[in-house]
Amino acid sequence: MLRQSSAEFGKIAQVGESAFGINVTNSRLVIFGGGFPLQNGARMVGGIGVSGGSVAEDEEVAKVVLDALAGL
Repeated sequence: MLRQSSAEFGKIAQVGESAFGINVTNSRLVIFGGGFPLQNGARMVGGIGVSGGSVAEDEEVAKVVLDALAGL
């Protein structure tokens, strides 16, 4: 949705930052790690989101999937 990882966007959605509160305006928006944009070259084609572990674990799994898709 935002063409950046959810962790990256989460940084600017914190108190005192430029996008503070945006996560309560859209029920589809998540501001913690685990979500990444899915691109084909410069073209945005979707996203991937992993949840269920710690943020670090979710991001690790998502990155493995992104790497696997990049090889297709």
